[in-house]
Amino acid sequence: MKTVLYTVVYGKCDFVPKFSCTKPDCDCFIITDQKDLANHLVRVGNIFKPILTPPISDNTRKASRHIKCRPDLIFGDYDASIYLDANLIVKMNIPHRIPTILSKTNYAVCKHPRGISSSYDDGKRCIKERRDDPDVIRKQLDYYKKCGYEEKHKNIPACGLLIRRHNEEEVKKFGEAWWGQILEYSERDQISWPFIRWKMNFKHAWIGDPGLSDLPGDLFKIIERRKHVQRTYSYDITKTPTVIADDESQGFPVADLVKNKFSIITDRSSK
Repeated sequence: MKTVLYTVVYGKCDFVPKFSCTKPDCDCFIITDQKDLANHLVRVGNIFKPILTPPISDNTRKASRHIKCRPDLIFGDYDASIYLDANLIVKMNIPHRIPTILSKTNYAVCKHPRGISSSYDDGKRCIKERRDDPDVIRKQLDYYKKCGYEEKHKNIPACGLLIRRHNEEEVKKFGEAWWGQILEYSERDQISWPFIRWKMNFKHAWIGDPGLSDLPGDLFKIIERRKHVQRTYSYDITKTPTVIADDESQGFPVADLVKNKFSIITDRSSK
């Protein structure tokens, strides 16, 4: 399976994903608007090859979610993709596990490791920590309530790691709908992801179970680096991923969720 690993960095950022393991056995790209960063990565021989492309809006944090949601727009010639947030350190070579991880679905994510169980919980946390405009988040959660999305729809993912067969039509539609919610409401994509799963009755897999200590067997770790604080999460991937679909989903058309569509022009050179 031809696999690509990528991240997105728009605006000034001190982080690029790191690997404390052997280099991933796949192509690695960083999508960025920062020429200095791109030139530096080329100069030092970093495994991430830069793709210079402008953000689609002045809000670079929100714009960075576009290709996070829609890798098919750039990586259509790859069978599968691994998305990593720029602040992660990966401690196991993930690509060789892709056939197992995607054995039953086209989309796999890790459960959120910090006890956040629903869009409403995450929305309240983001309001408390001032991670986005509180009024925007409240409006978003009010909209979800009006749509019938309830607190009982549990489990949100850690959206810093996404593994997908991104060219599959259902995955494209999910990404389009997810991006539509981010564009309309909060940039905090973990608020909208579970809502889209419920709305579309989307089938996906959970990868392992997160823990705050080392796990035996075939595993990978991600280390979250944020404001000089590091948290290490371990995920056991020896087991076949658990497949779930939201049985009480409404299955509404994607067109009802997406109000704006964009296309972008990319340049895969490092110049």
